[in-house]
Amino acid sequence: MELQKSTNVNVVPACVRALTQMLYCPYCRGMPGLKPCHSYCYNVMRGCLANQADLDAEWNLFIVAKEFRFAYNTAQKGY
Repeated sequence: MELQKSTNVNVVPACVRALTQMLYCPYCRGMPGLKPCHSYCYNVMRGCLANQADLDAEWNLFIVAKEFRFAYNTAQKGY
């Protein structure tokens, strides 16, 4: 896996502020019964994380490797 790509993810200051504001949104905090922030969370995620989509292949390889390791460890322990 190409770790260099994932360790050099740049986040612009506006996204840091927006992601921090999401901490105070009741809908983003998992309280759907409260009034949502008018798609604020969706727009922030779409705008701020769109450039991270190129990590998809590396992330999928990482997950597959973790699943393989888990299966191997489980088989070794006889579960």
